[in-house]
Amino acid sequence: MHPGNVWGGSLDAVDNDRVAAEEEERRRNMTEWDRGDIDHSQELFFLGFLAGNAKNPILVNENCSNARNFTKDSKYEFNLNDMLTKLSVSSNSSTASGFYTATSGVDPNIVEGMLLCIGDVSVEDCRDCVITASKAIIKTCSVQKTAITWYDNCMLRYSDVKIIGKMETVPAYMSAGTISDHDLYVKSINLMKKLIDKVNQSAQLYADEEVDGGIKLGKIHGMVQCIKGINATDCVTCLNTLVGKVYKENKDKVWWQMYGPSCMMRYKASGVTPAPTPTPVPHKPKKFDVKTILGVVAAAVAVAFLVIFCCASSSGRRILRNVFAFPKNKKGKNKVLDLDGVMINGESDESQHMRMSLDTIVDATNGFSDDNKLGEGGFGPVYKGKLPNGEDVAIKRLSKKSSQGLTEFKNEVSLIIKLQHRNLVRLLGYCFEEDEKILIYEYMSNKSLDVFLYDPLKSKELDWEKRMNIIYGMTRGLQYLHKDSRLKIIHRDLKPEENTDKIVGTIGYMSPEYALGGKISEKSDIYSFGVLLLEIISSKKANRLVSHNNQYLSLIDYAWESWCETKGLNMISNEEAMLDSSFSPAEVVKCVNIALLCLQYQPKERPTISQIADMLRSNNDGLSHPKQPSFVLQNMLNLDQHSEYEISQTTMEART
Repeated sequence: MHPGNVWGGSLDAVDNDRVAAEEEERRRNMTEWDRGDIDHSQELFFLGFLAGNAKNPILVNENCSNARNFTKDSKYEFNLNDMLTKLSVSSNSSTASGFYTATSGVDPNIVEGMLLCIGDVSVEDCRDCVITASKAIIKTCSVQKTAITWYDNCMLRYSDVKIIGKMETVPAYMSAGTISDHDLYVKSINLMKKLIDKVNQSAQLYADEEVDGGIKLGKIHGMVQCIKGINATDCVTCLNTLVGKVYKENKDKVWWQMYGPSCMMRYKASGVTPAPTPTPVPHKPKKFDVKTILGVVAAAVAVAFLVIFCCASSSGRRILRNVFAFPKNKKGKNKVLDLDGVMINGESDESQHMRMSLDTIVDATNGFSDDNKLGEGGFGPVYKGKLPNGEDVAIKRLSKKSSQGLTEFKNEVSLIIKLQHRNLVRLLGYCFEEDEKILIYEYMSNKSLDVFLYDPLKSKELDWEKRMNIIYGMTRGLQYLHKDSRLKIIHRDLKPEENTDKIVGTIGYMSPEYALGGKISEKSDIYSFGVLLLEIISSKKANRLVSHNNQYLSLIDYAWESWCETKGLNMISNEEAMLDSSFSPAEVVKCVNIALLCLQYQPKERPTISQIADMLRSNNDGLSHPKQPSFVLQNMLNLDQHSEYEISQTTMEART
């Protein structure tokens, strides 16, 4: 740490430990939010401004006001969490703007909050920053009603008094380098004046510029930004106030950054190398018990949701997004997690900021109106809702008759939050209040795959290219759950219409070992994946009999007969093939081959999802020939029925 100057005094060559102790004592004793001290006793290496967009948000500074406090489990704390959730949801929306405000509650427990992301930060980095900042600030400022935190990518602030649309210059924080240069001082004055004039003309209230400082200084980069909601005049006033303080104490430093509640600025000359960035202290990994669990957590809904991305309209090219950008696998043997090792009593730190109030959800669905109802899942209805920021969401309301308890619901939330993948629908929030248990997902306007797949007319809109994109996306999603996520998720019930938050095995999709004996593994999902492949290829339901050569066959038996006759090509009609310019006989043969390999009776003979990904990328020459699959359920159970036993819903395995 390098001691620097504080407004109204100076520090020279002071012992680092004493400086830290004095600073901690100063912060503990701070009773006025508007004291206005600028602390830069910690010299930071210009954070993400120098290093580019950092992978993880880096804390710059935070300030907790002790003027007014709240008590734990109070209405204010609930409103605070609700407000932080709204900010998080807003930053995660498709209309992300980089500045967000939210309000929750009424006086005397009202909470106003705002989030400002740096103008050149991506939507993804902005979202990561608000999640990190929300989690950290409710720990650091655990009882204070007013707080602010600055990260390299964003600023988060909240208070019990009005702050939205109000220009303020305190509290403020500054860090600066120790190297001085008079030439840089002159350059910096000119650049900052230019940027302040420039931001006055910007609708975004953001301006940055890089100028040439010559051989000695290299590129000189400056940035200024104000919160939206204040006018350009207030923005300029705010920036001039802060820059005046900078020049008063650090007028010729080669780099510095200044943060206030309504504006901020950063400045750096690339020709001079500042001190290294502080290395973040790594978090200690959690320890988990190793044993098999048979849980009722329905986190596997994320995989089931990947099929509802598909659309059969002009936007069909957006189906499931890009193909095969697989993350790198983590090394080490997988271990099965005990739920008690994953979850904590109450809400996890990661999930707490996503909790929404019941009032917010009731307003979003117009009182759970039937007009907003999208459908009825196995454990409750699904509604379309609109959040206060205008975001459309899908709201899953767990039936009061469900056997899922509050602990199981919290565990489900904690698990789903950990699943983030482009082919999985994101969980945006949740609610458990009174006797309600609710999940809030991003809304997908194109409905589920079965709406198009089984309809004789609509299925024609799914040409072969779209079907292959769906298959690719499904592979990516299952690859993530099996191999690339922090927790391995075994879904066990992949099917086109799946949209419930608790999985119950469906006849026709369950593997023999699971349906008959409750034995589960990754290969159980592979079996279901194979069934779904056949459905996508043929547009026929797995739990309906297919007429073929004067006999009625299950879809799996039908696929085997077709394989023996034409390598599966007759699963697609000649009429469809002729009308479809993207139709590829070789790809049909490959997909039927892969599906039959997935349907082998012995789990060890089925490929892994990584092997399936490789098969889809390769030609047909290297594929092994399948054996006849055994469809053991067709004579045992009524078709088109859901099984009633609920053993072993979702299994999680830790990655070490």
